[in-house]
Amino acid sequence: MKIRYIIIIGLVCLSLGGCYSGTEENMVTIVAPEARKADEGYKLACEYVTHSLQSKDISVSLVWLAPDLTLPEGNLILMGSREDLSDESWQPEKPEEYRISPVNLNGRKGLMVEGDERGTMFGMFKLAERIRIDSSFWQVEVNQTPAFPLRIFSEEGQLLDIPDRGYYSDNPPYVNEEIMRAEVDEMKNLIGHVVSLGYNSFSLLNLGVEEYIDYKCLDKQVYPQDDRHRVRSAVFCKYLSEVCDYAHSLHVNVYMQVYEIQFPPQLAKLYDIDIDSSDIERVINARYKELFERVPLDGMIVTATETHPRAGYASKNLWREKGYEGAGKMISMYHNACKAVGKKIIFRLWRIASDAEGINKITRHTPEDAIVAIKNTGGDYYLNWPTTTAITDGIAHEQPLVVLFDTFREFDGWSRLFIYMKRWGDVVRDCRDNGVIGINAWGAWAEGCIWPDYEPGYLTPEKDTVSWRGHWNTFRMFTRGFTPGQANVYLLSRLAWDPDEDVMKIAEDFAALHIGTANALATAGALLATEDAFAEEYIGTCSEITHPVYLKWTMVFAPRDEFMEAAYIKTPLNELLNSNTRALKKVSLMEEAFSRTEPSKAPDLKRYTEFKEGFNKTALYLQTFYLWRECWWRNRSDSDFTGEEKMANMAALKQTKTRLIDLFDQWEKYPEEAGFWRVTFRYGQPEISTAFPYWYPRGETTMETTAKEFGKTKY
Repeated sequence: MKIRYIIIIGLVCLSLGGCYSGTEENMVTIVAPEARKADEGYKLACEYVTHSLQSKDISVSLVWLAPDLTLPEGNLILMGSREDLSDESWQPEKPEEYRISPVNLNGRKGLMVEGDERGTMFGMFKLAERIRIDSSFWQVEVNQTPAFPLRIFSEEGQLLDIPDRGYYSDNPPYVNEEIMRAEVDEMKNLIGHVVSLGYNSFSLLNLGVEEYIDYKCLDKQVYPQDDRHRVRSAVFCKYLSEVCDYAHSLHVNVYMQVYEIQFPPQLAKLYDIDIDSSDIERVINARYKELFERVPLDGMIVTATETHPRAGYASKNLWREKGYEGAGKMISMYHNACKAVGKKIIFRLWRIASDAEGINKITRHTPEDAIVAIKNTGGDYYLNWPTTTAITDGIAHEQPLVVLFDTFREFDGWSRLFIYMKRWGDVVRDCRDNGVIGINAWGAWAEGCIWPDYEPGYLTPEKDTVSWRGHWNTFRMFTRGFTPGQANVYLLSRLAWDPDEDVMKIAEDFAALHIGTANALATAGALLATEDAFAEEYIGTCSEITHPVYLKWTMVFAPRDEFMEAAYIKTPLNELLNSNTRALKKVSLMEEAFSRTEPSKAPDLKRYTEFKEGFNKTALYLQTFYLWRECWWRNRSDSDFTGEEKMANMAALKQTKTRLIDLFDQWEKYPEEAGFWRVTFRYGQPEISTAFPYWYPRGETTMETTAKEFGKTKY
């Protein structure tokens, strides 16, 4: 090792004992490259390592050091390569690859984190994690390259859900900047969490691009010069640009997710909005050219085959009349528009293709490099749907493919219940083995973000102004405290880097990070039982019986009689009871496993309490549902039974009903969920309580109101 006389520059003492010299066990200096001193991603990674060391009662100093200066004394964590410590320089072979390895410091302890620009940053985040988990972290050796070059976390409508009247103002600049400021700041917080987990891209849901463009790239004027839209669009662009700039400072790319095509009604008076028109390609090119000129987005995620008009915009399914050919043509126009300005675009095939056959019918009409995306289940994120053949049949070898996963678990608790998706281990391996280029984790989304309570275009002048912002499940996955859904975000990130990792080990690490290594094994056992407990909720596979919403959905309880009857015919009472027994055994296994944890062994009692509440709430929800389901089946079976069998069934119904009614009292501990999920309205109900009226006129219907009628009359 070369020894030189040095001057240490940029010394920053972060906490717990301040500056020091020497080789004491509880003192460490982080040495970061001086050239990266202004790099927000590197600074954030150093903060994570610092906090992890402090959690071990280790004093930390940070030095931004030029490469030609000699290292300080003491135990060191080196961010970036140091030629003076090795005769053999290590170079990453692939993008984002990093290496964490011990280094020889003549009796002192040392670790070096090396990689390319992103890789070094991700390596530091990984080291921060290992310090918390491994008692002997000085011996950590990791060499890792992500299996998927594109790893996206999506914010699906909880934050910056534009357009929504909640973001507007009647006074200049016609934007509610107080709300915008708060949500942009929260968005930045979220992006910090995302990058620390190893995601390199972030997307946020807007329903269209309209709020960010004035159609200045068209030859005809769409918005008059004095239109307040022009004032408002500049403000929206300013805030979105701030989000993009911050993400870029953390080496994270930003995509906007939209549903197309939506447009101001006056546009259709000037241009023919039709797939066979010579105007439509010109309009699409103009929209995206202007958008990327005004906002430094890296790309788009477009659902080109579904529209959700709001805020008075018109909409049109351009592709529908021509089917697959029309979808391919629409995708091609969007692809060419973005490619022309050097941006990426990913196409969700929602509602047009769910398997390999469907994708092939579309992509024969698209460019070879057009990126398409599909949910891992092909259809929606139903727990009982198998992996789509779009993955397993190798479509990705012919067309770039991104696969979507629901970490928020929209059908299974909206991030408030534990449902650890262990099956994703197999699915992500299939993705890797079949050439998939990207994994997309869907985060928090709100029901109102895509389904208004009125007809399309409901925010038109002749209708009442309605804002959905904040009404539905404003709970965030990361930015307002711990949520059980974080387990799946962590799981998917680990698998996206290494699909061969054991989901049990990942569960142990997640538990160790949150409630301590001593509680990790028991908690992992509890986590692995949750998916099996939820799986019994579903009757049949795919759509052969019913959409799960008609049996239950954790926000829109709506037991439709005709679908319930179909489920009953498919699944006799005995079969249903056996299913419930299996499910409740898994719930008991989950509870028993977690009962072996000890709060005294958790580093943070508050976090342990939040973690425990997640399991308690999960058990209560599942017990409530399965007892309700038994009551419904027994109530329905009464008309099919006679004699002693009928009497025994009614006696069992009475006992189960009593147990079920008692459970509703326990929901007082969780009033928000009790109301949102229509379990009971005793403790409150959603501000907008009539969502999905066109599905089923539920009124005051809750699980509790239906339960009280069991045994009295046929439901």
